[in-house]
Amino acid sequence: MKLLILIPNGARSLNTEDIIYCKAKNKNTEIYLNSLSKNIKDKKYFVATKLLKDIEEDFPKPEFYRCHKSYFINFKYFFEFEVCTNSIIMTDGTKINVSKTKRIESKKQLFEYYEKWNSKN
Repeated sequence: MKLLILIPNGARSLNTEDIIYCKAKNKNTEIYLNSLSKNIKDKKYFVATKLLKDIEEDFPKPEFYRCHKSYFINFKYFFEFEVCTNSIIMTDGTKINVSKTKRIESKKQLFEYYEKWNSKN
């Protein structure tokens, strides 16, 4: 799925499959990308000129999930759930905190994603 993301100097088309996670930063959103994507050209992330909550509405579910008030992740790049720190480790090594209130829901959403993914393959 392709999205048109507003950035400070215009707009950028991104494939949702290339997005590892989104991070709220002030009144903007940092969108972190898979470094192997052909769409990037040496950029690890882009700054979108929208709030995370507004960008979140455009992403497909259950592939993407809001696990914290500041983070929105793509389960395609999930690597590990670290119980002792209540964090999700992404395939690029980024450790993302999970809200205490979303701990159980995060696991449920993760299993839902994998059930959907396995039924496709």
